[in-house]
Amino acid sequence: MWSLENVETRAQKYGDSFFIPSRTERSGQKPGKRVRLHFLLAAPELGEPRAERLWVEIVNIKAAGSRYEGILVVQPVYIKNLNCGDTIEFGAEHIAQTILIQNDGGGQYADKLALVSALCLEPGESFCCIRRETPECDEDSGWRIFTGYEPSGYAEECSNIRLIEIGCLLAKDASLFEVFQIGGIGAAFKRSRPGQPWRKVKD
Repeated sequence: MWSLENVETRAQKYGDSFFIPSRTERSGQKPGKRVRLHFLLAAPELGEPRAERLWVEIVNIKAAGSRYEGILVVQPVYIKNLNCGDTIEFGAEHIAQTILIQNDGGGQYADKLALVSALCLEPGESFCCIRRETPECDEDSGWRIFTGYEPSGYAEECSNIRLIEIGCLLAKDASLFEVFQIGGIGAAFKRSRPGQPWRKVKD
């Protein structure tokens, strides 16, 4: 058995590391668009996740701005009574992600993690310095994200670093979409302040 997670509630609880698109964006989706929902496992066993994060393609708007009908476009791994092609009804409160990275095979890249400076998540701060290193494990995207003025040795302290999904970062700042698409291993980007264009630099 499964249920859909209300990601608005989760974002309120974990606002420093879990980001979702604005209510306006989540309420304005159209048929043909793909969104990611969190399917909670009713009773996960040892080694199973609390939820499967799956992409659904919207096929119908049930109630403007509030309810959708979609088709599951990926096959779940852990939820046995749910299959690719099944019809899912959901609301804006269930949409965790709306941006699908091109050539991503259905959104798997968006689930990978980036290392983010805790300073970036402070009120009034943002991402202004990004580089991509060789991933350390399968879950690692290789992206390392900073404000650009962290003190020397700051990133060496584990308490100063947050592990955040690429999809969540895109929900917080859609300008990262372009960077994530074109940045290969060794790429680095900077900007002077939020809202300014990203420029490629030598790391």
